[in-house]
Amino acid sequence: MKMGHVRMVIEIEARPEQVFAHIDNPRNMVPHVGAFGGKLDLEIVSKNASGVGATYHWRGRLLGWKVDLTEIVTKWVMNKEKAYRGIKGFKFDVHWILSSKNDKTEVNVEFSYELPGSYLGKLIDRLFINRYVERGFRKVLHEMKDILERETSGSMISLG
Repeated sequence: MKMGHVRMVIEIEARPEQVFAHIDNPRNMVPHVGAFGGKLDLEIVSKNASGVGATYHWRGRLLGWKVDLTEIVTKWVMNKEKAYRGIKGFKFDVHWILSSKNDKTEVNVEFSYELPGSYLGKLIDRLFINRYVERGFRKVLHEMKDILERETSGSMISLG
């Protein structure tokens, strides 16, 4: 199996704790699925909703295709890093890394996914899948940025 790969970076005017809390709560990710042209329902299947071993089951549709997948958190460092892997259904790895830059947070996200090993799979990835994934993650990052920066500016007190 060949792995497709997308990597993106964005700077958000919010503290790493705020950004991590958003990424770490799987319920916050449900609305972002629309960036990938679909609607998925989330079920947290582990006792813990956060941390290594947290397991989530997603069902619904993306681009008209039925989706039924399970993912598990494989790495979790509070306010710094979260990684998870698709273990049932679609095979993928997502890795978020946060770093503080003055009063901002640099967010790095990497997404790797399995494709059929044939030339057709590689061609489909180049023509469609990789661009689709890139566009979806770009939209997710900008949605997160808007939400978190709005929350941050809304919580600031004017000393006028």
